[in-house]
Order: sequence, then C-alpha cells, then structure tokens
Amino acid sequence: MAGEPARVLIISPDKPIYRDAADALNAALRQRGHATELMALRESEAAAYGAALKRAREWKPAVIATGGAALTLDVLRDVPQTPVAFFMVPNVLDAPFLADGSPERKRVAGVPSDVSPADQIAWIAATAPDVKRVCVLHGERTRRTAESLASSGRERGIEVVLIAAREDAFMEAASKVSASEAQGVVMIPDSQVYNGANIQHLLLWGIREKRAVWAFSDKAVKAGAFAGFFVEPADVGRECAEAVEELLRGPVPDGPRYCARIQRAINVHTASLIALSPDQASRQGGVRVFGEQP
Repeated sequence: MAGEPARVLIISPDKPIYRDAADALNAALRQRGHATELMALRESEAAAYGAALKRAREWKPAVIATGGAALTLDVLRDVPQTPVAFFMVPNVLDAPFLADGSPERKRVAGVPSDVSPADQIAWIAATAPDVKRVCVLHGERTRRTAESLASSGRERGIEVVLIAAREDAFMEAASKVSASEAQGVVMIPDSQVYNGANIQHLLLWGIREKRAVWAFSDKAVKAGAFAGFFVEPADVGRECAEAVEELLRGPVPDGPRYCARIQRAINVHTASLIALSPDQASRQGGVRVFGEQP
C-alpha cells in the first residue's frame, strides 16, 4: 500500500565477511525507514536456501539483497522480476549478471568486495612512483577484471601485462612474470589462481627478485606483500543501502557501485628489502603500516 515502508529481504551466507556486510546493510536500511528481514543460511545450503525462497514468495519484497556471486545468481534465476542488490561480490566485472547482453542486468545493482581498478592503479602510483610496468595473474573467470586494470593503467602511464594462470600450474605463470621484466605484480582475488602456497611463493619471489607485490588484503601485506588495498565488509553493507534505494527509485544504474571507503596498507620492512621508499605513501592518513621496528 502507498505510504508503507519498502520491504527488503536480505539473504546472506552465514560467514563472517558476509554477515558483517549484511548486518551493516540491515541497520542502514532500517535507519532509512525500510522494513527488512535478514536471513542467514545457517542450515544445510539446500534447506536454508529453500526457506529463503519461500519467504521471498510469501512476503513479496520490493528488493532482495544477496551476499556473494553464487547466491546472487541463484536468486536472479529463482525469483524473476524482483530487483536484486548484491554485496561482497568479488571481481564483479566478470560476474555473469553484469555481462553485456545479460537479461538480468536491468534489475541488478550493488557494491562488490573489489576496489575499483582506477583506485588500485592510483595506489600503485602513490606507493611506487617509478614503477611503470606490472603483471596481473588472472584465471578464466577474472579476465575482464584484469583487462579493466590494464585499461586504468594506460590512463596513468602504467603498463599492465596480463598473464593467464591456474592454481595447479602457478610456477609456470610465475616464470612468465620473471621473464616479463615487470617491476611488480598486482594480485586479484581468484581462487582458481591463488592458494596459500601460491601466495607465499609470490611474496617470497617479490623479496628475492626485489619486485613489488600489491595484495588484496591486509593479511597478505602483513605476511610480506609490499602494499595492498581492500574494503571492509561493513562499509560495503552500508553503501549497498544506496544501491537498494536506487533500485527502489529506478531506473537501474549501469554497472557496479564501488565502495567509496577504501582501506590501504603498506609493509615498510618489505619496502626496505626490495629497495623502495614507502615514506610518502605511509604518511597518508588511514594507511595501515606493517613491518615497523619496535
């Protein structure tokens, strides 16, 4: 009925990063006067998802908000016509629902877990102004993300070399990085490329070869990457409230809304080992600094 609060059903995997985002989204929407329900998939996946679908059909929300790429795809398939706001989707430019020609693109919007390619390149330039050539290892499902980094790099005078890689053939890809004469590597979160052992190998390679590695988490920077960029799930959730309201107003915005609040980190010990000076970048406000001597 006219004048009633808009109904928003939030469906999230019951994992910390998704729940942090979902809880923040839920609070933000309630503060804006919307009627919300949050369903975390705590039980077996099939049973919990079935219950969420049943609730969506009974309650008839104006928008459904979903955590992660797999859940977003499922809801778009199983709840036709209802707009969907996603949050914490990695490598969003490779998401099938945002592909050119996707029939779902007109009813989906959201905030990914990515830092925008332009902001990633800007942080590379800030932390290592002399670096003009870097590599990106990508898998089959992250090529568009890698290509977007290359495009943003060209705008800043940084060449981004794309190297196809697989988790089970990582050493072969690493050899291509060494042969590329690139001054560093920009990591993107792709489980088809990186596992714990491969990340450790890359961090050791960077120190041995005196080349910079830019990571997608503060944990990797603390472990030895030169620098990194990432977003906090709660910030993604709060900004997803804006995407929900855009869907309520219509028309659907084109493309993802990247999180405006970006976290940055640098490891000054690694910087000293690879002969880079992080002084200017580490003095910027809000930068997490690791590797300082006590």
